[in-house]
Amino acid sequence: MEQDGQEELVIARSLDDGKTLWKYAVRTRWDDFMSGVGPRSTPTIAGGKPFAVFTDGSLACLEAGSGKLVWQTMIVSGEHEFPEWGFSFSPLVWNDLVIVTPGGEDSAARAYRTGSGELAWSSDFHGEGVYLSPSVMNLVGQEQLITAVSGKIAFLNPRTGKTSWTGPWKIFLNNAQIAQPLALSNDSILLSAGYGKGSERWKATSESGEAYAVDSEWKSKNLKSKFSNPVLKDGFIYGFNENSFTCLDASDGKLKWRGNKYGYGRVLLVEDKLVVLGNTGVLSVVEANPEKFVEIYSGQLLGNARCWNGPAIAGGYLIARNGEEIACFDWATR
Repeated sequence: MEQDGQEELVIARSLDDGKTLWKYAVRTRWDDFMSGVGPRSTPTIAGGKPFAVFTDGSLACLEAGSGKLVWQTMIVSGEHEFPEWGFSFSPLVWNDLVIVTPGGEDSAARAYRTGSGELAWSSDFHGEGVYLSPSVMNLVGQEQLITAVSGKIAFLNPRTGKTSWTGPWKIFLNNAQIAQPLALSNDSILLSAGYGKGSERWKATSESGEAYAVDSEWKSKNLKSKFSNPVLKDGFIYGFNENSFTCLDASDGKLKWRGNKYGYGRVLLVEDKLVVLGNTGVLSVVEANPEKFVEIYSGQLLGNARCWNGPAIAGGYLIARNGEEIACFDWATR
């Protein structure tokens, strides 16, 4: 998604030369002091259709080949109180539903039919919206939608929106969770946040298959993921401790190593390598090796404009962008 004047765009570009193949526009513009101008969300593609959330509260379903509109609906009312950063979550496509989490005092999560845009359910869980995107994880044999509002985390039934469990999750300054939860096993997840919060492994139990109890297995101040999602590889967690790259043992939270400082970057797991894109446009490649920190490569990939976007790899190509440019590289030759 991009900003063009007073319009937010979902735009498709050719991997060969970056030329625009199609674009779909909604007339809206978000601007805040911290993040600047532009959309915050990333579209989700499922079944040959992109689903996109715009900062005015529009949810659109498009044809991937042409950008033609399939359907569009508003996920909030005109009285909705937007977070100061707008909407940063990405829609989640799960079975025949597209799930969004804009927050709200009546309902914080909603699901729409992928084929029609018709409202399927609204959650009873409510509160101020946060950055977090919705995700579905299998916990103790049951799929649960994990979402959040200011100061709280919740498990919802993704088919109905009914609340299975909710608990406190307090973060200094604004209580707004950014980094995604990470599945560690069939009954445990990792939550991590910056601003001094740190990480915590939660274990879920359920006797009925509906009501859940959640206990803390360990906490660590050695992984404070401000907005970069940590990754799991062979029982070890790799991610950012504020601006320093680090590795923890997922079983007990113990620190394995501290690596280089890459700024507030993003990390992508590619087979046995960790691709790190720092907030100044420097790309680094690190071995997913819990025994020691090994940096294979590091170099300037993009200009030094603020880079809060995560890299993507598809079809042997590495795609990266910052606030001013987007570029495609041949990853397979490296």
